[in-house]
Amino acid sequence: MTELREGMRVRIKKESVTYEGIVMPSTTPNLVIKLDNGYNIGIRTEDAEIEVIGEGQKKEESVQDGGIKVRERGDLPQLSILSTGGTIASRVDYRTGAVSPQFS
Repeated sequence: MTELREGMRVRIKKESVTYEGIVMPSTTPNLVIKLDNGYNIGIRTEDAEIEVIGEGQKKEESVQDGGIKVRERGDLPQLSILSTGGTIASRVDYRTGAVSPQFS
């Protein structure tokens, strides 16, 4: 069997149900996948048929400041932005389905 890695797309048949999704990071012995509807589920892999149907995409490199070159102008007032997080202020890693802060 192929070693499962984060970001791989898999099809899992267990009992009479078939699940399909992207392998997510997990701290449990269960396999966690992100379904196409956005939900994450954990599956015990014993007695399950697991088929890798996609290798996933390479993780994109993060770009500081959103790829914008920042230069200071002495004639303008200094501005600070405070981000407290939340769904709107997050970026989705479509390889794993995980979210991370959009701002640094």
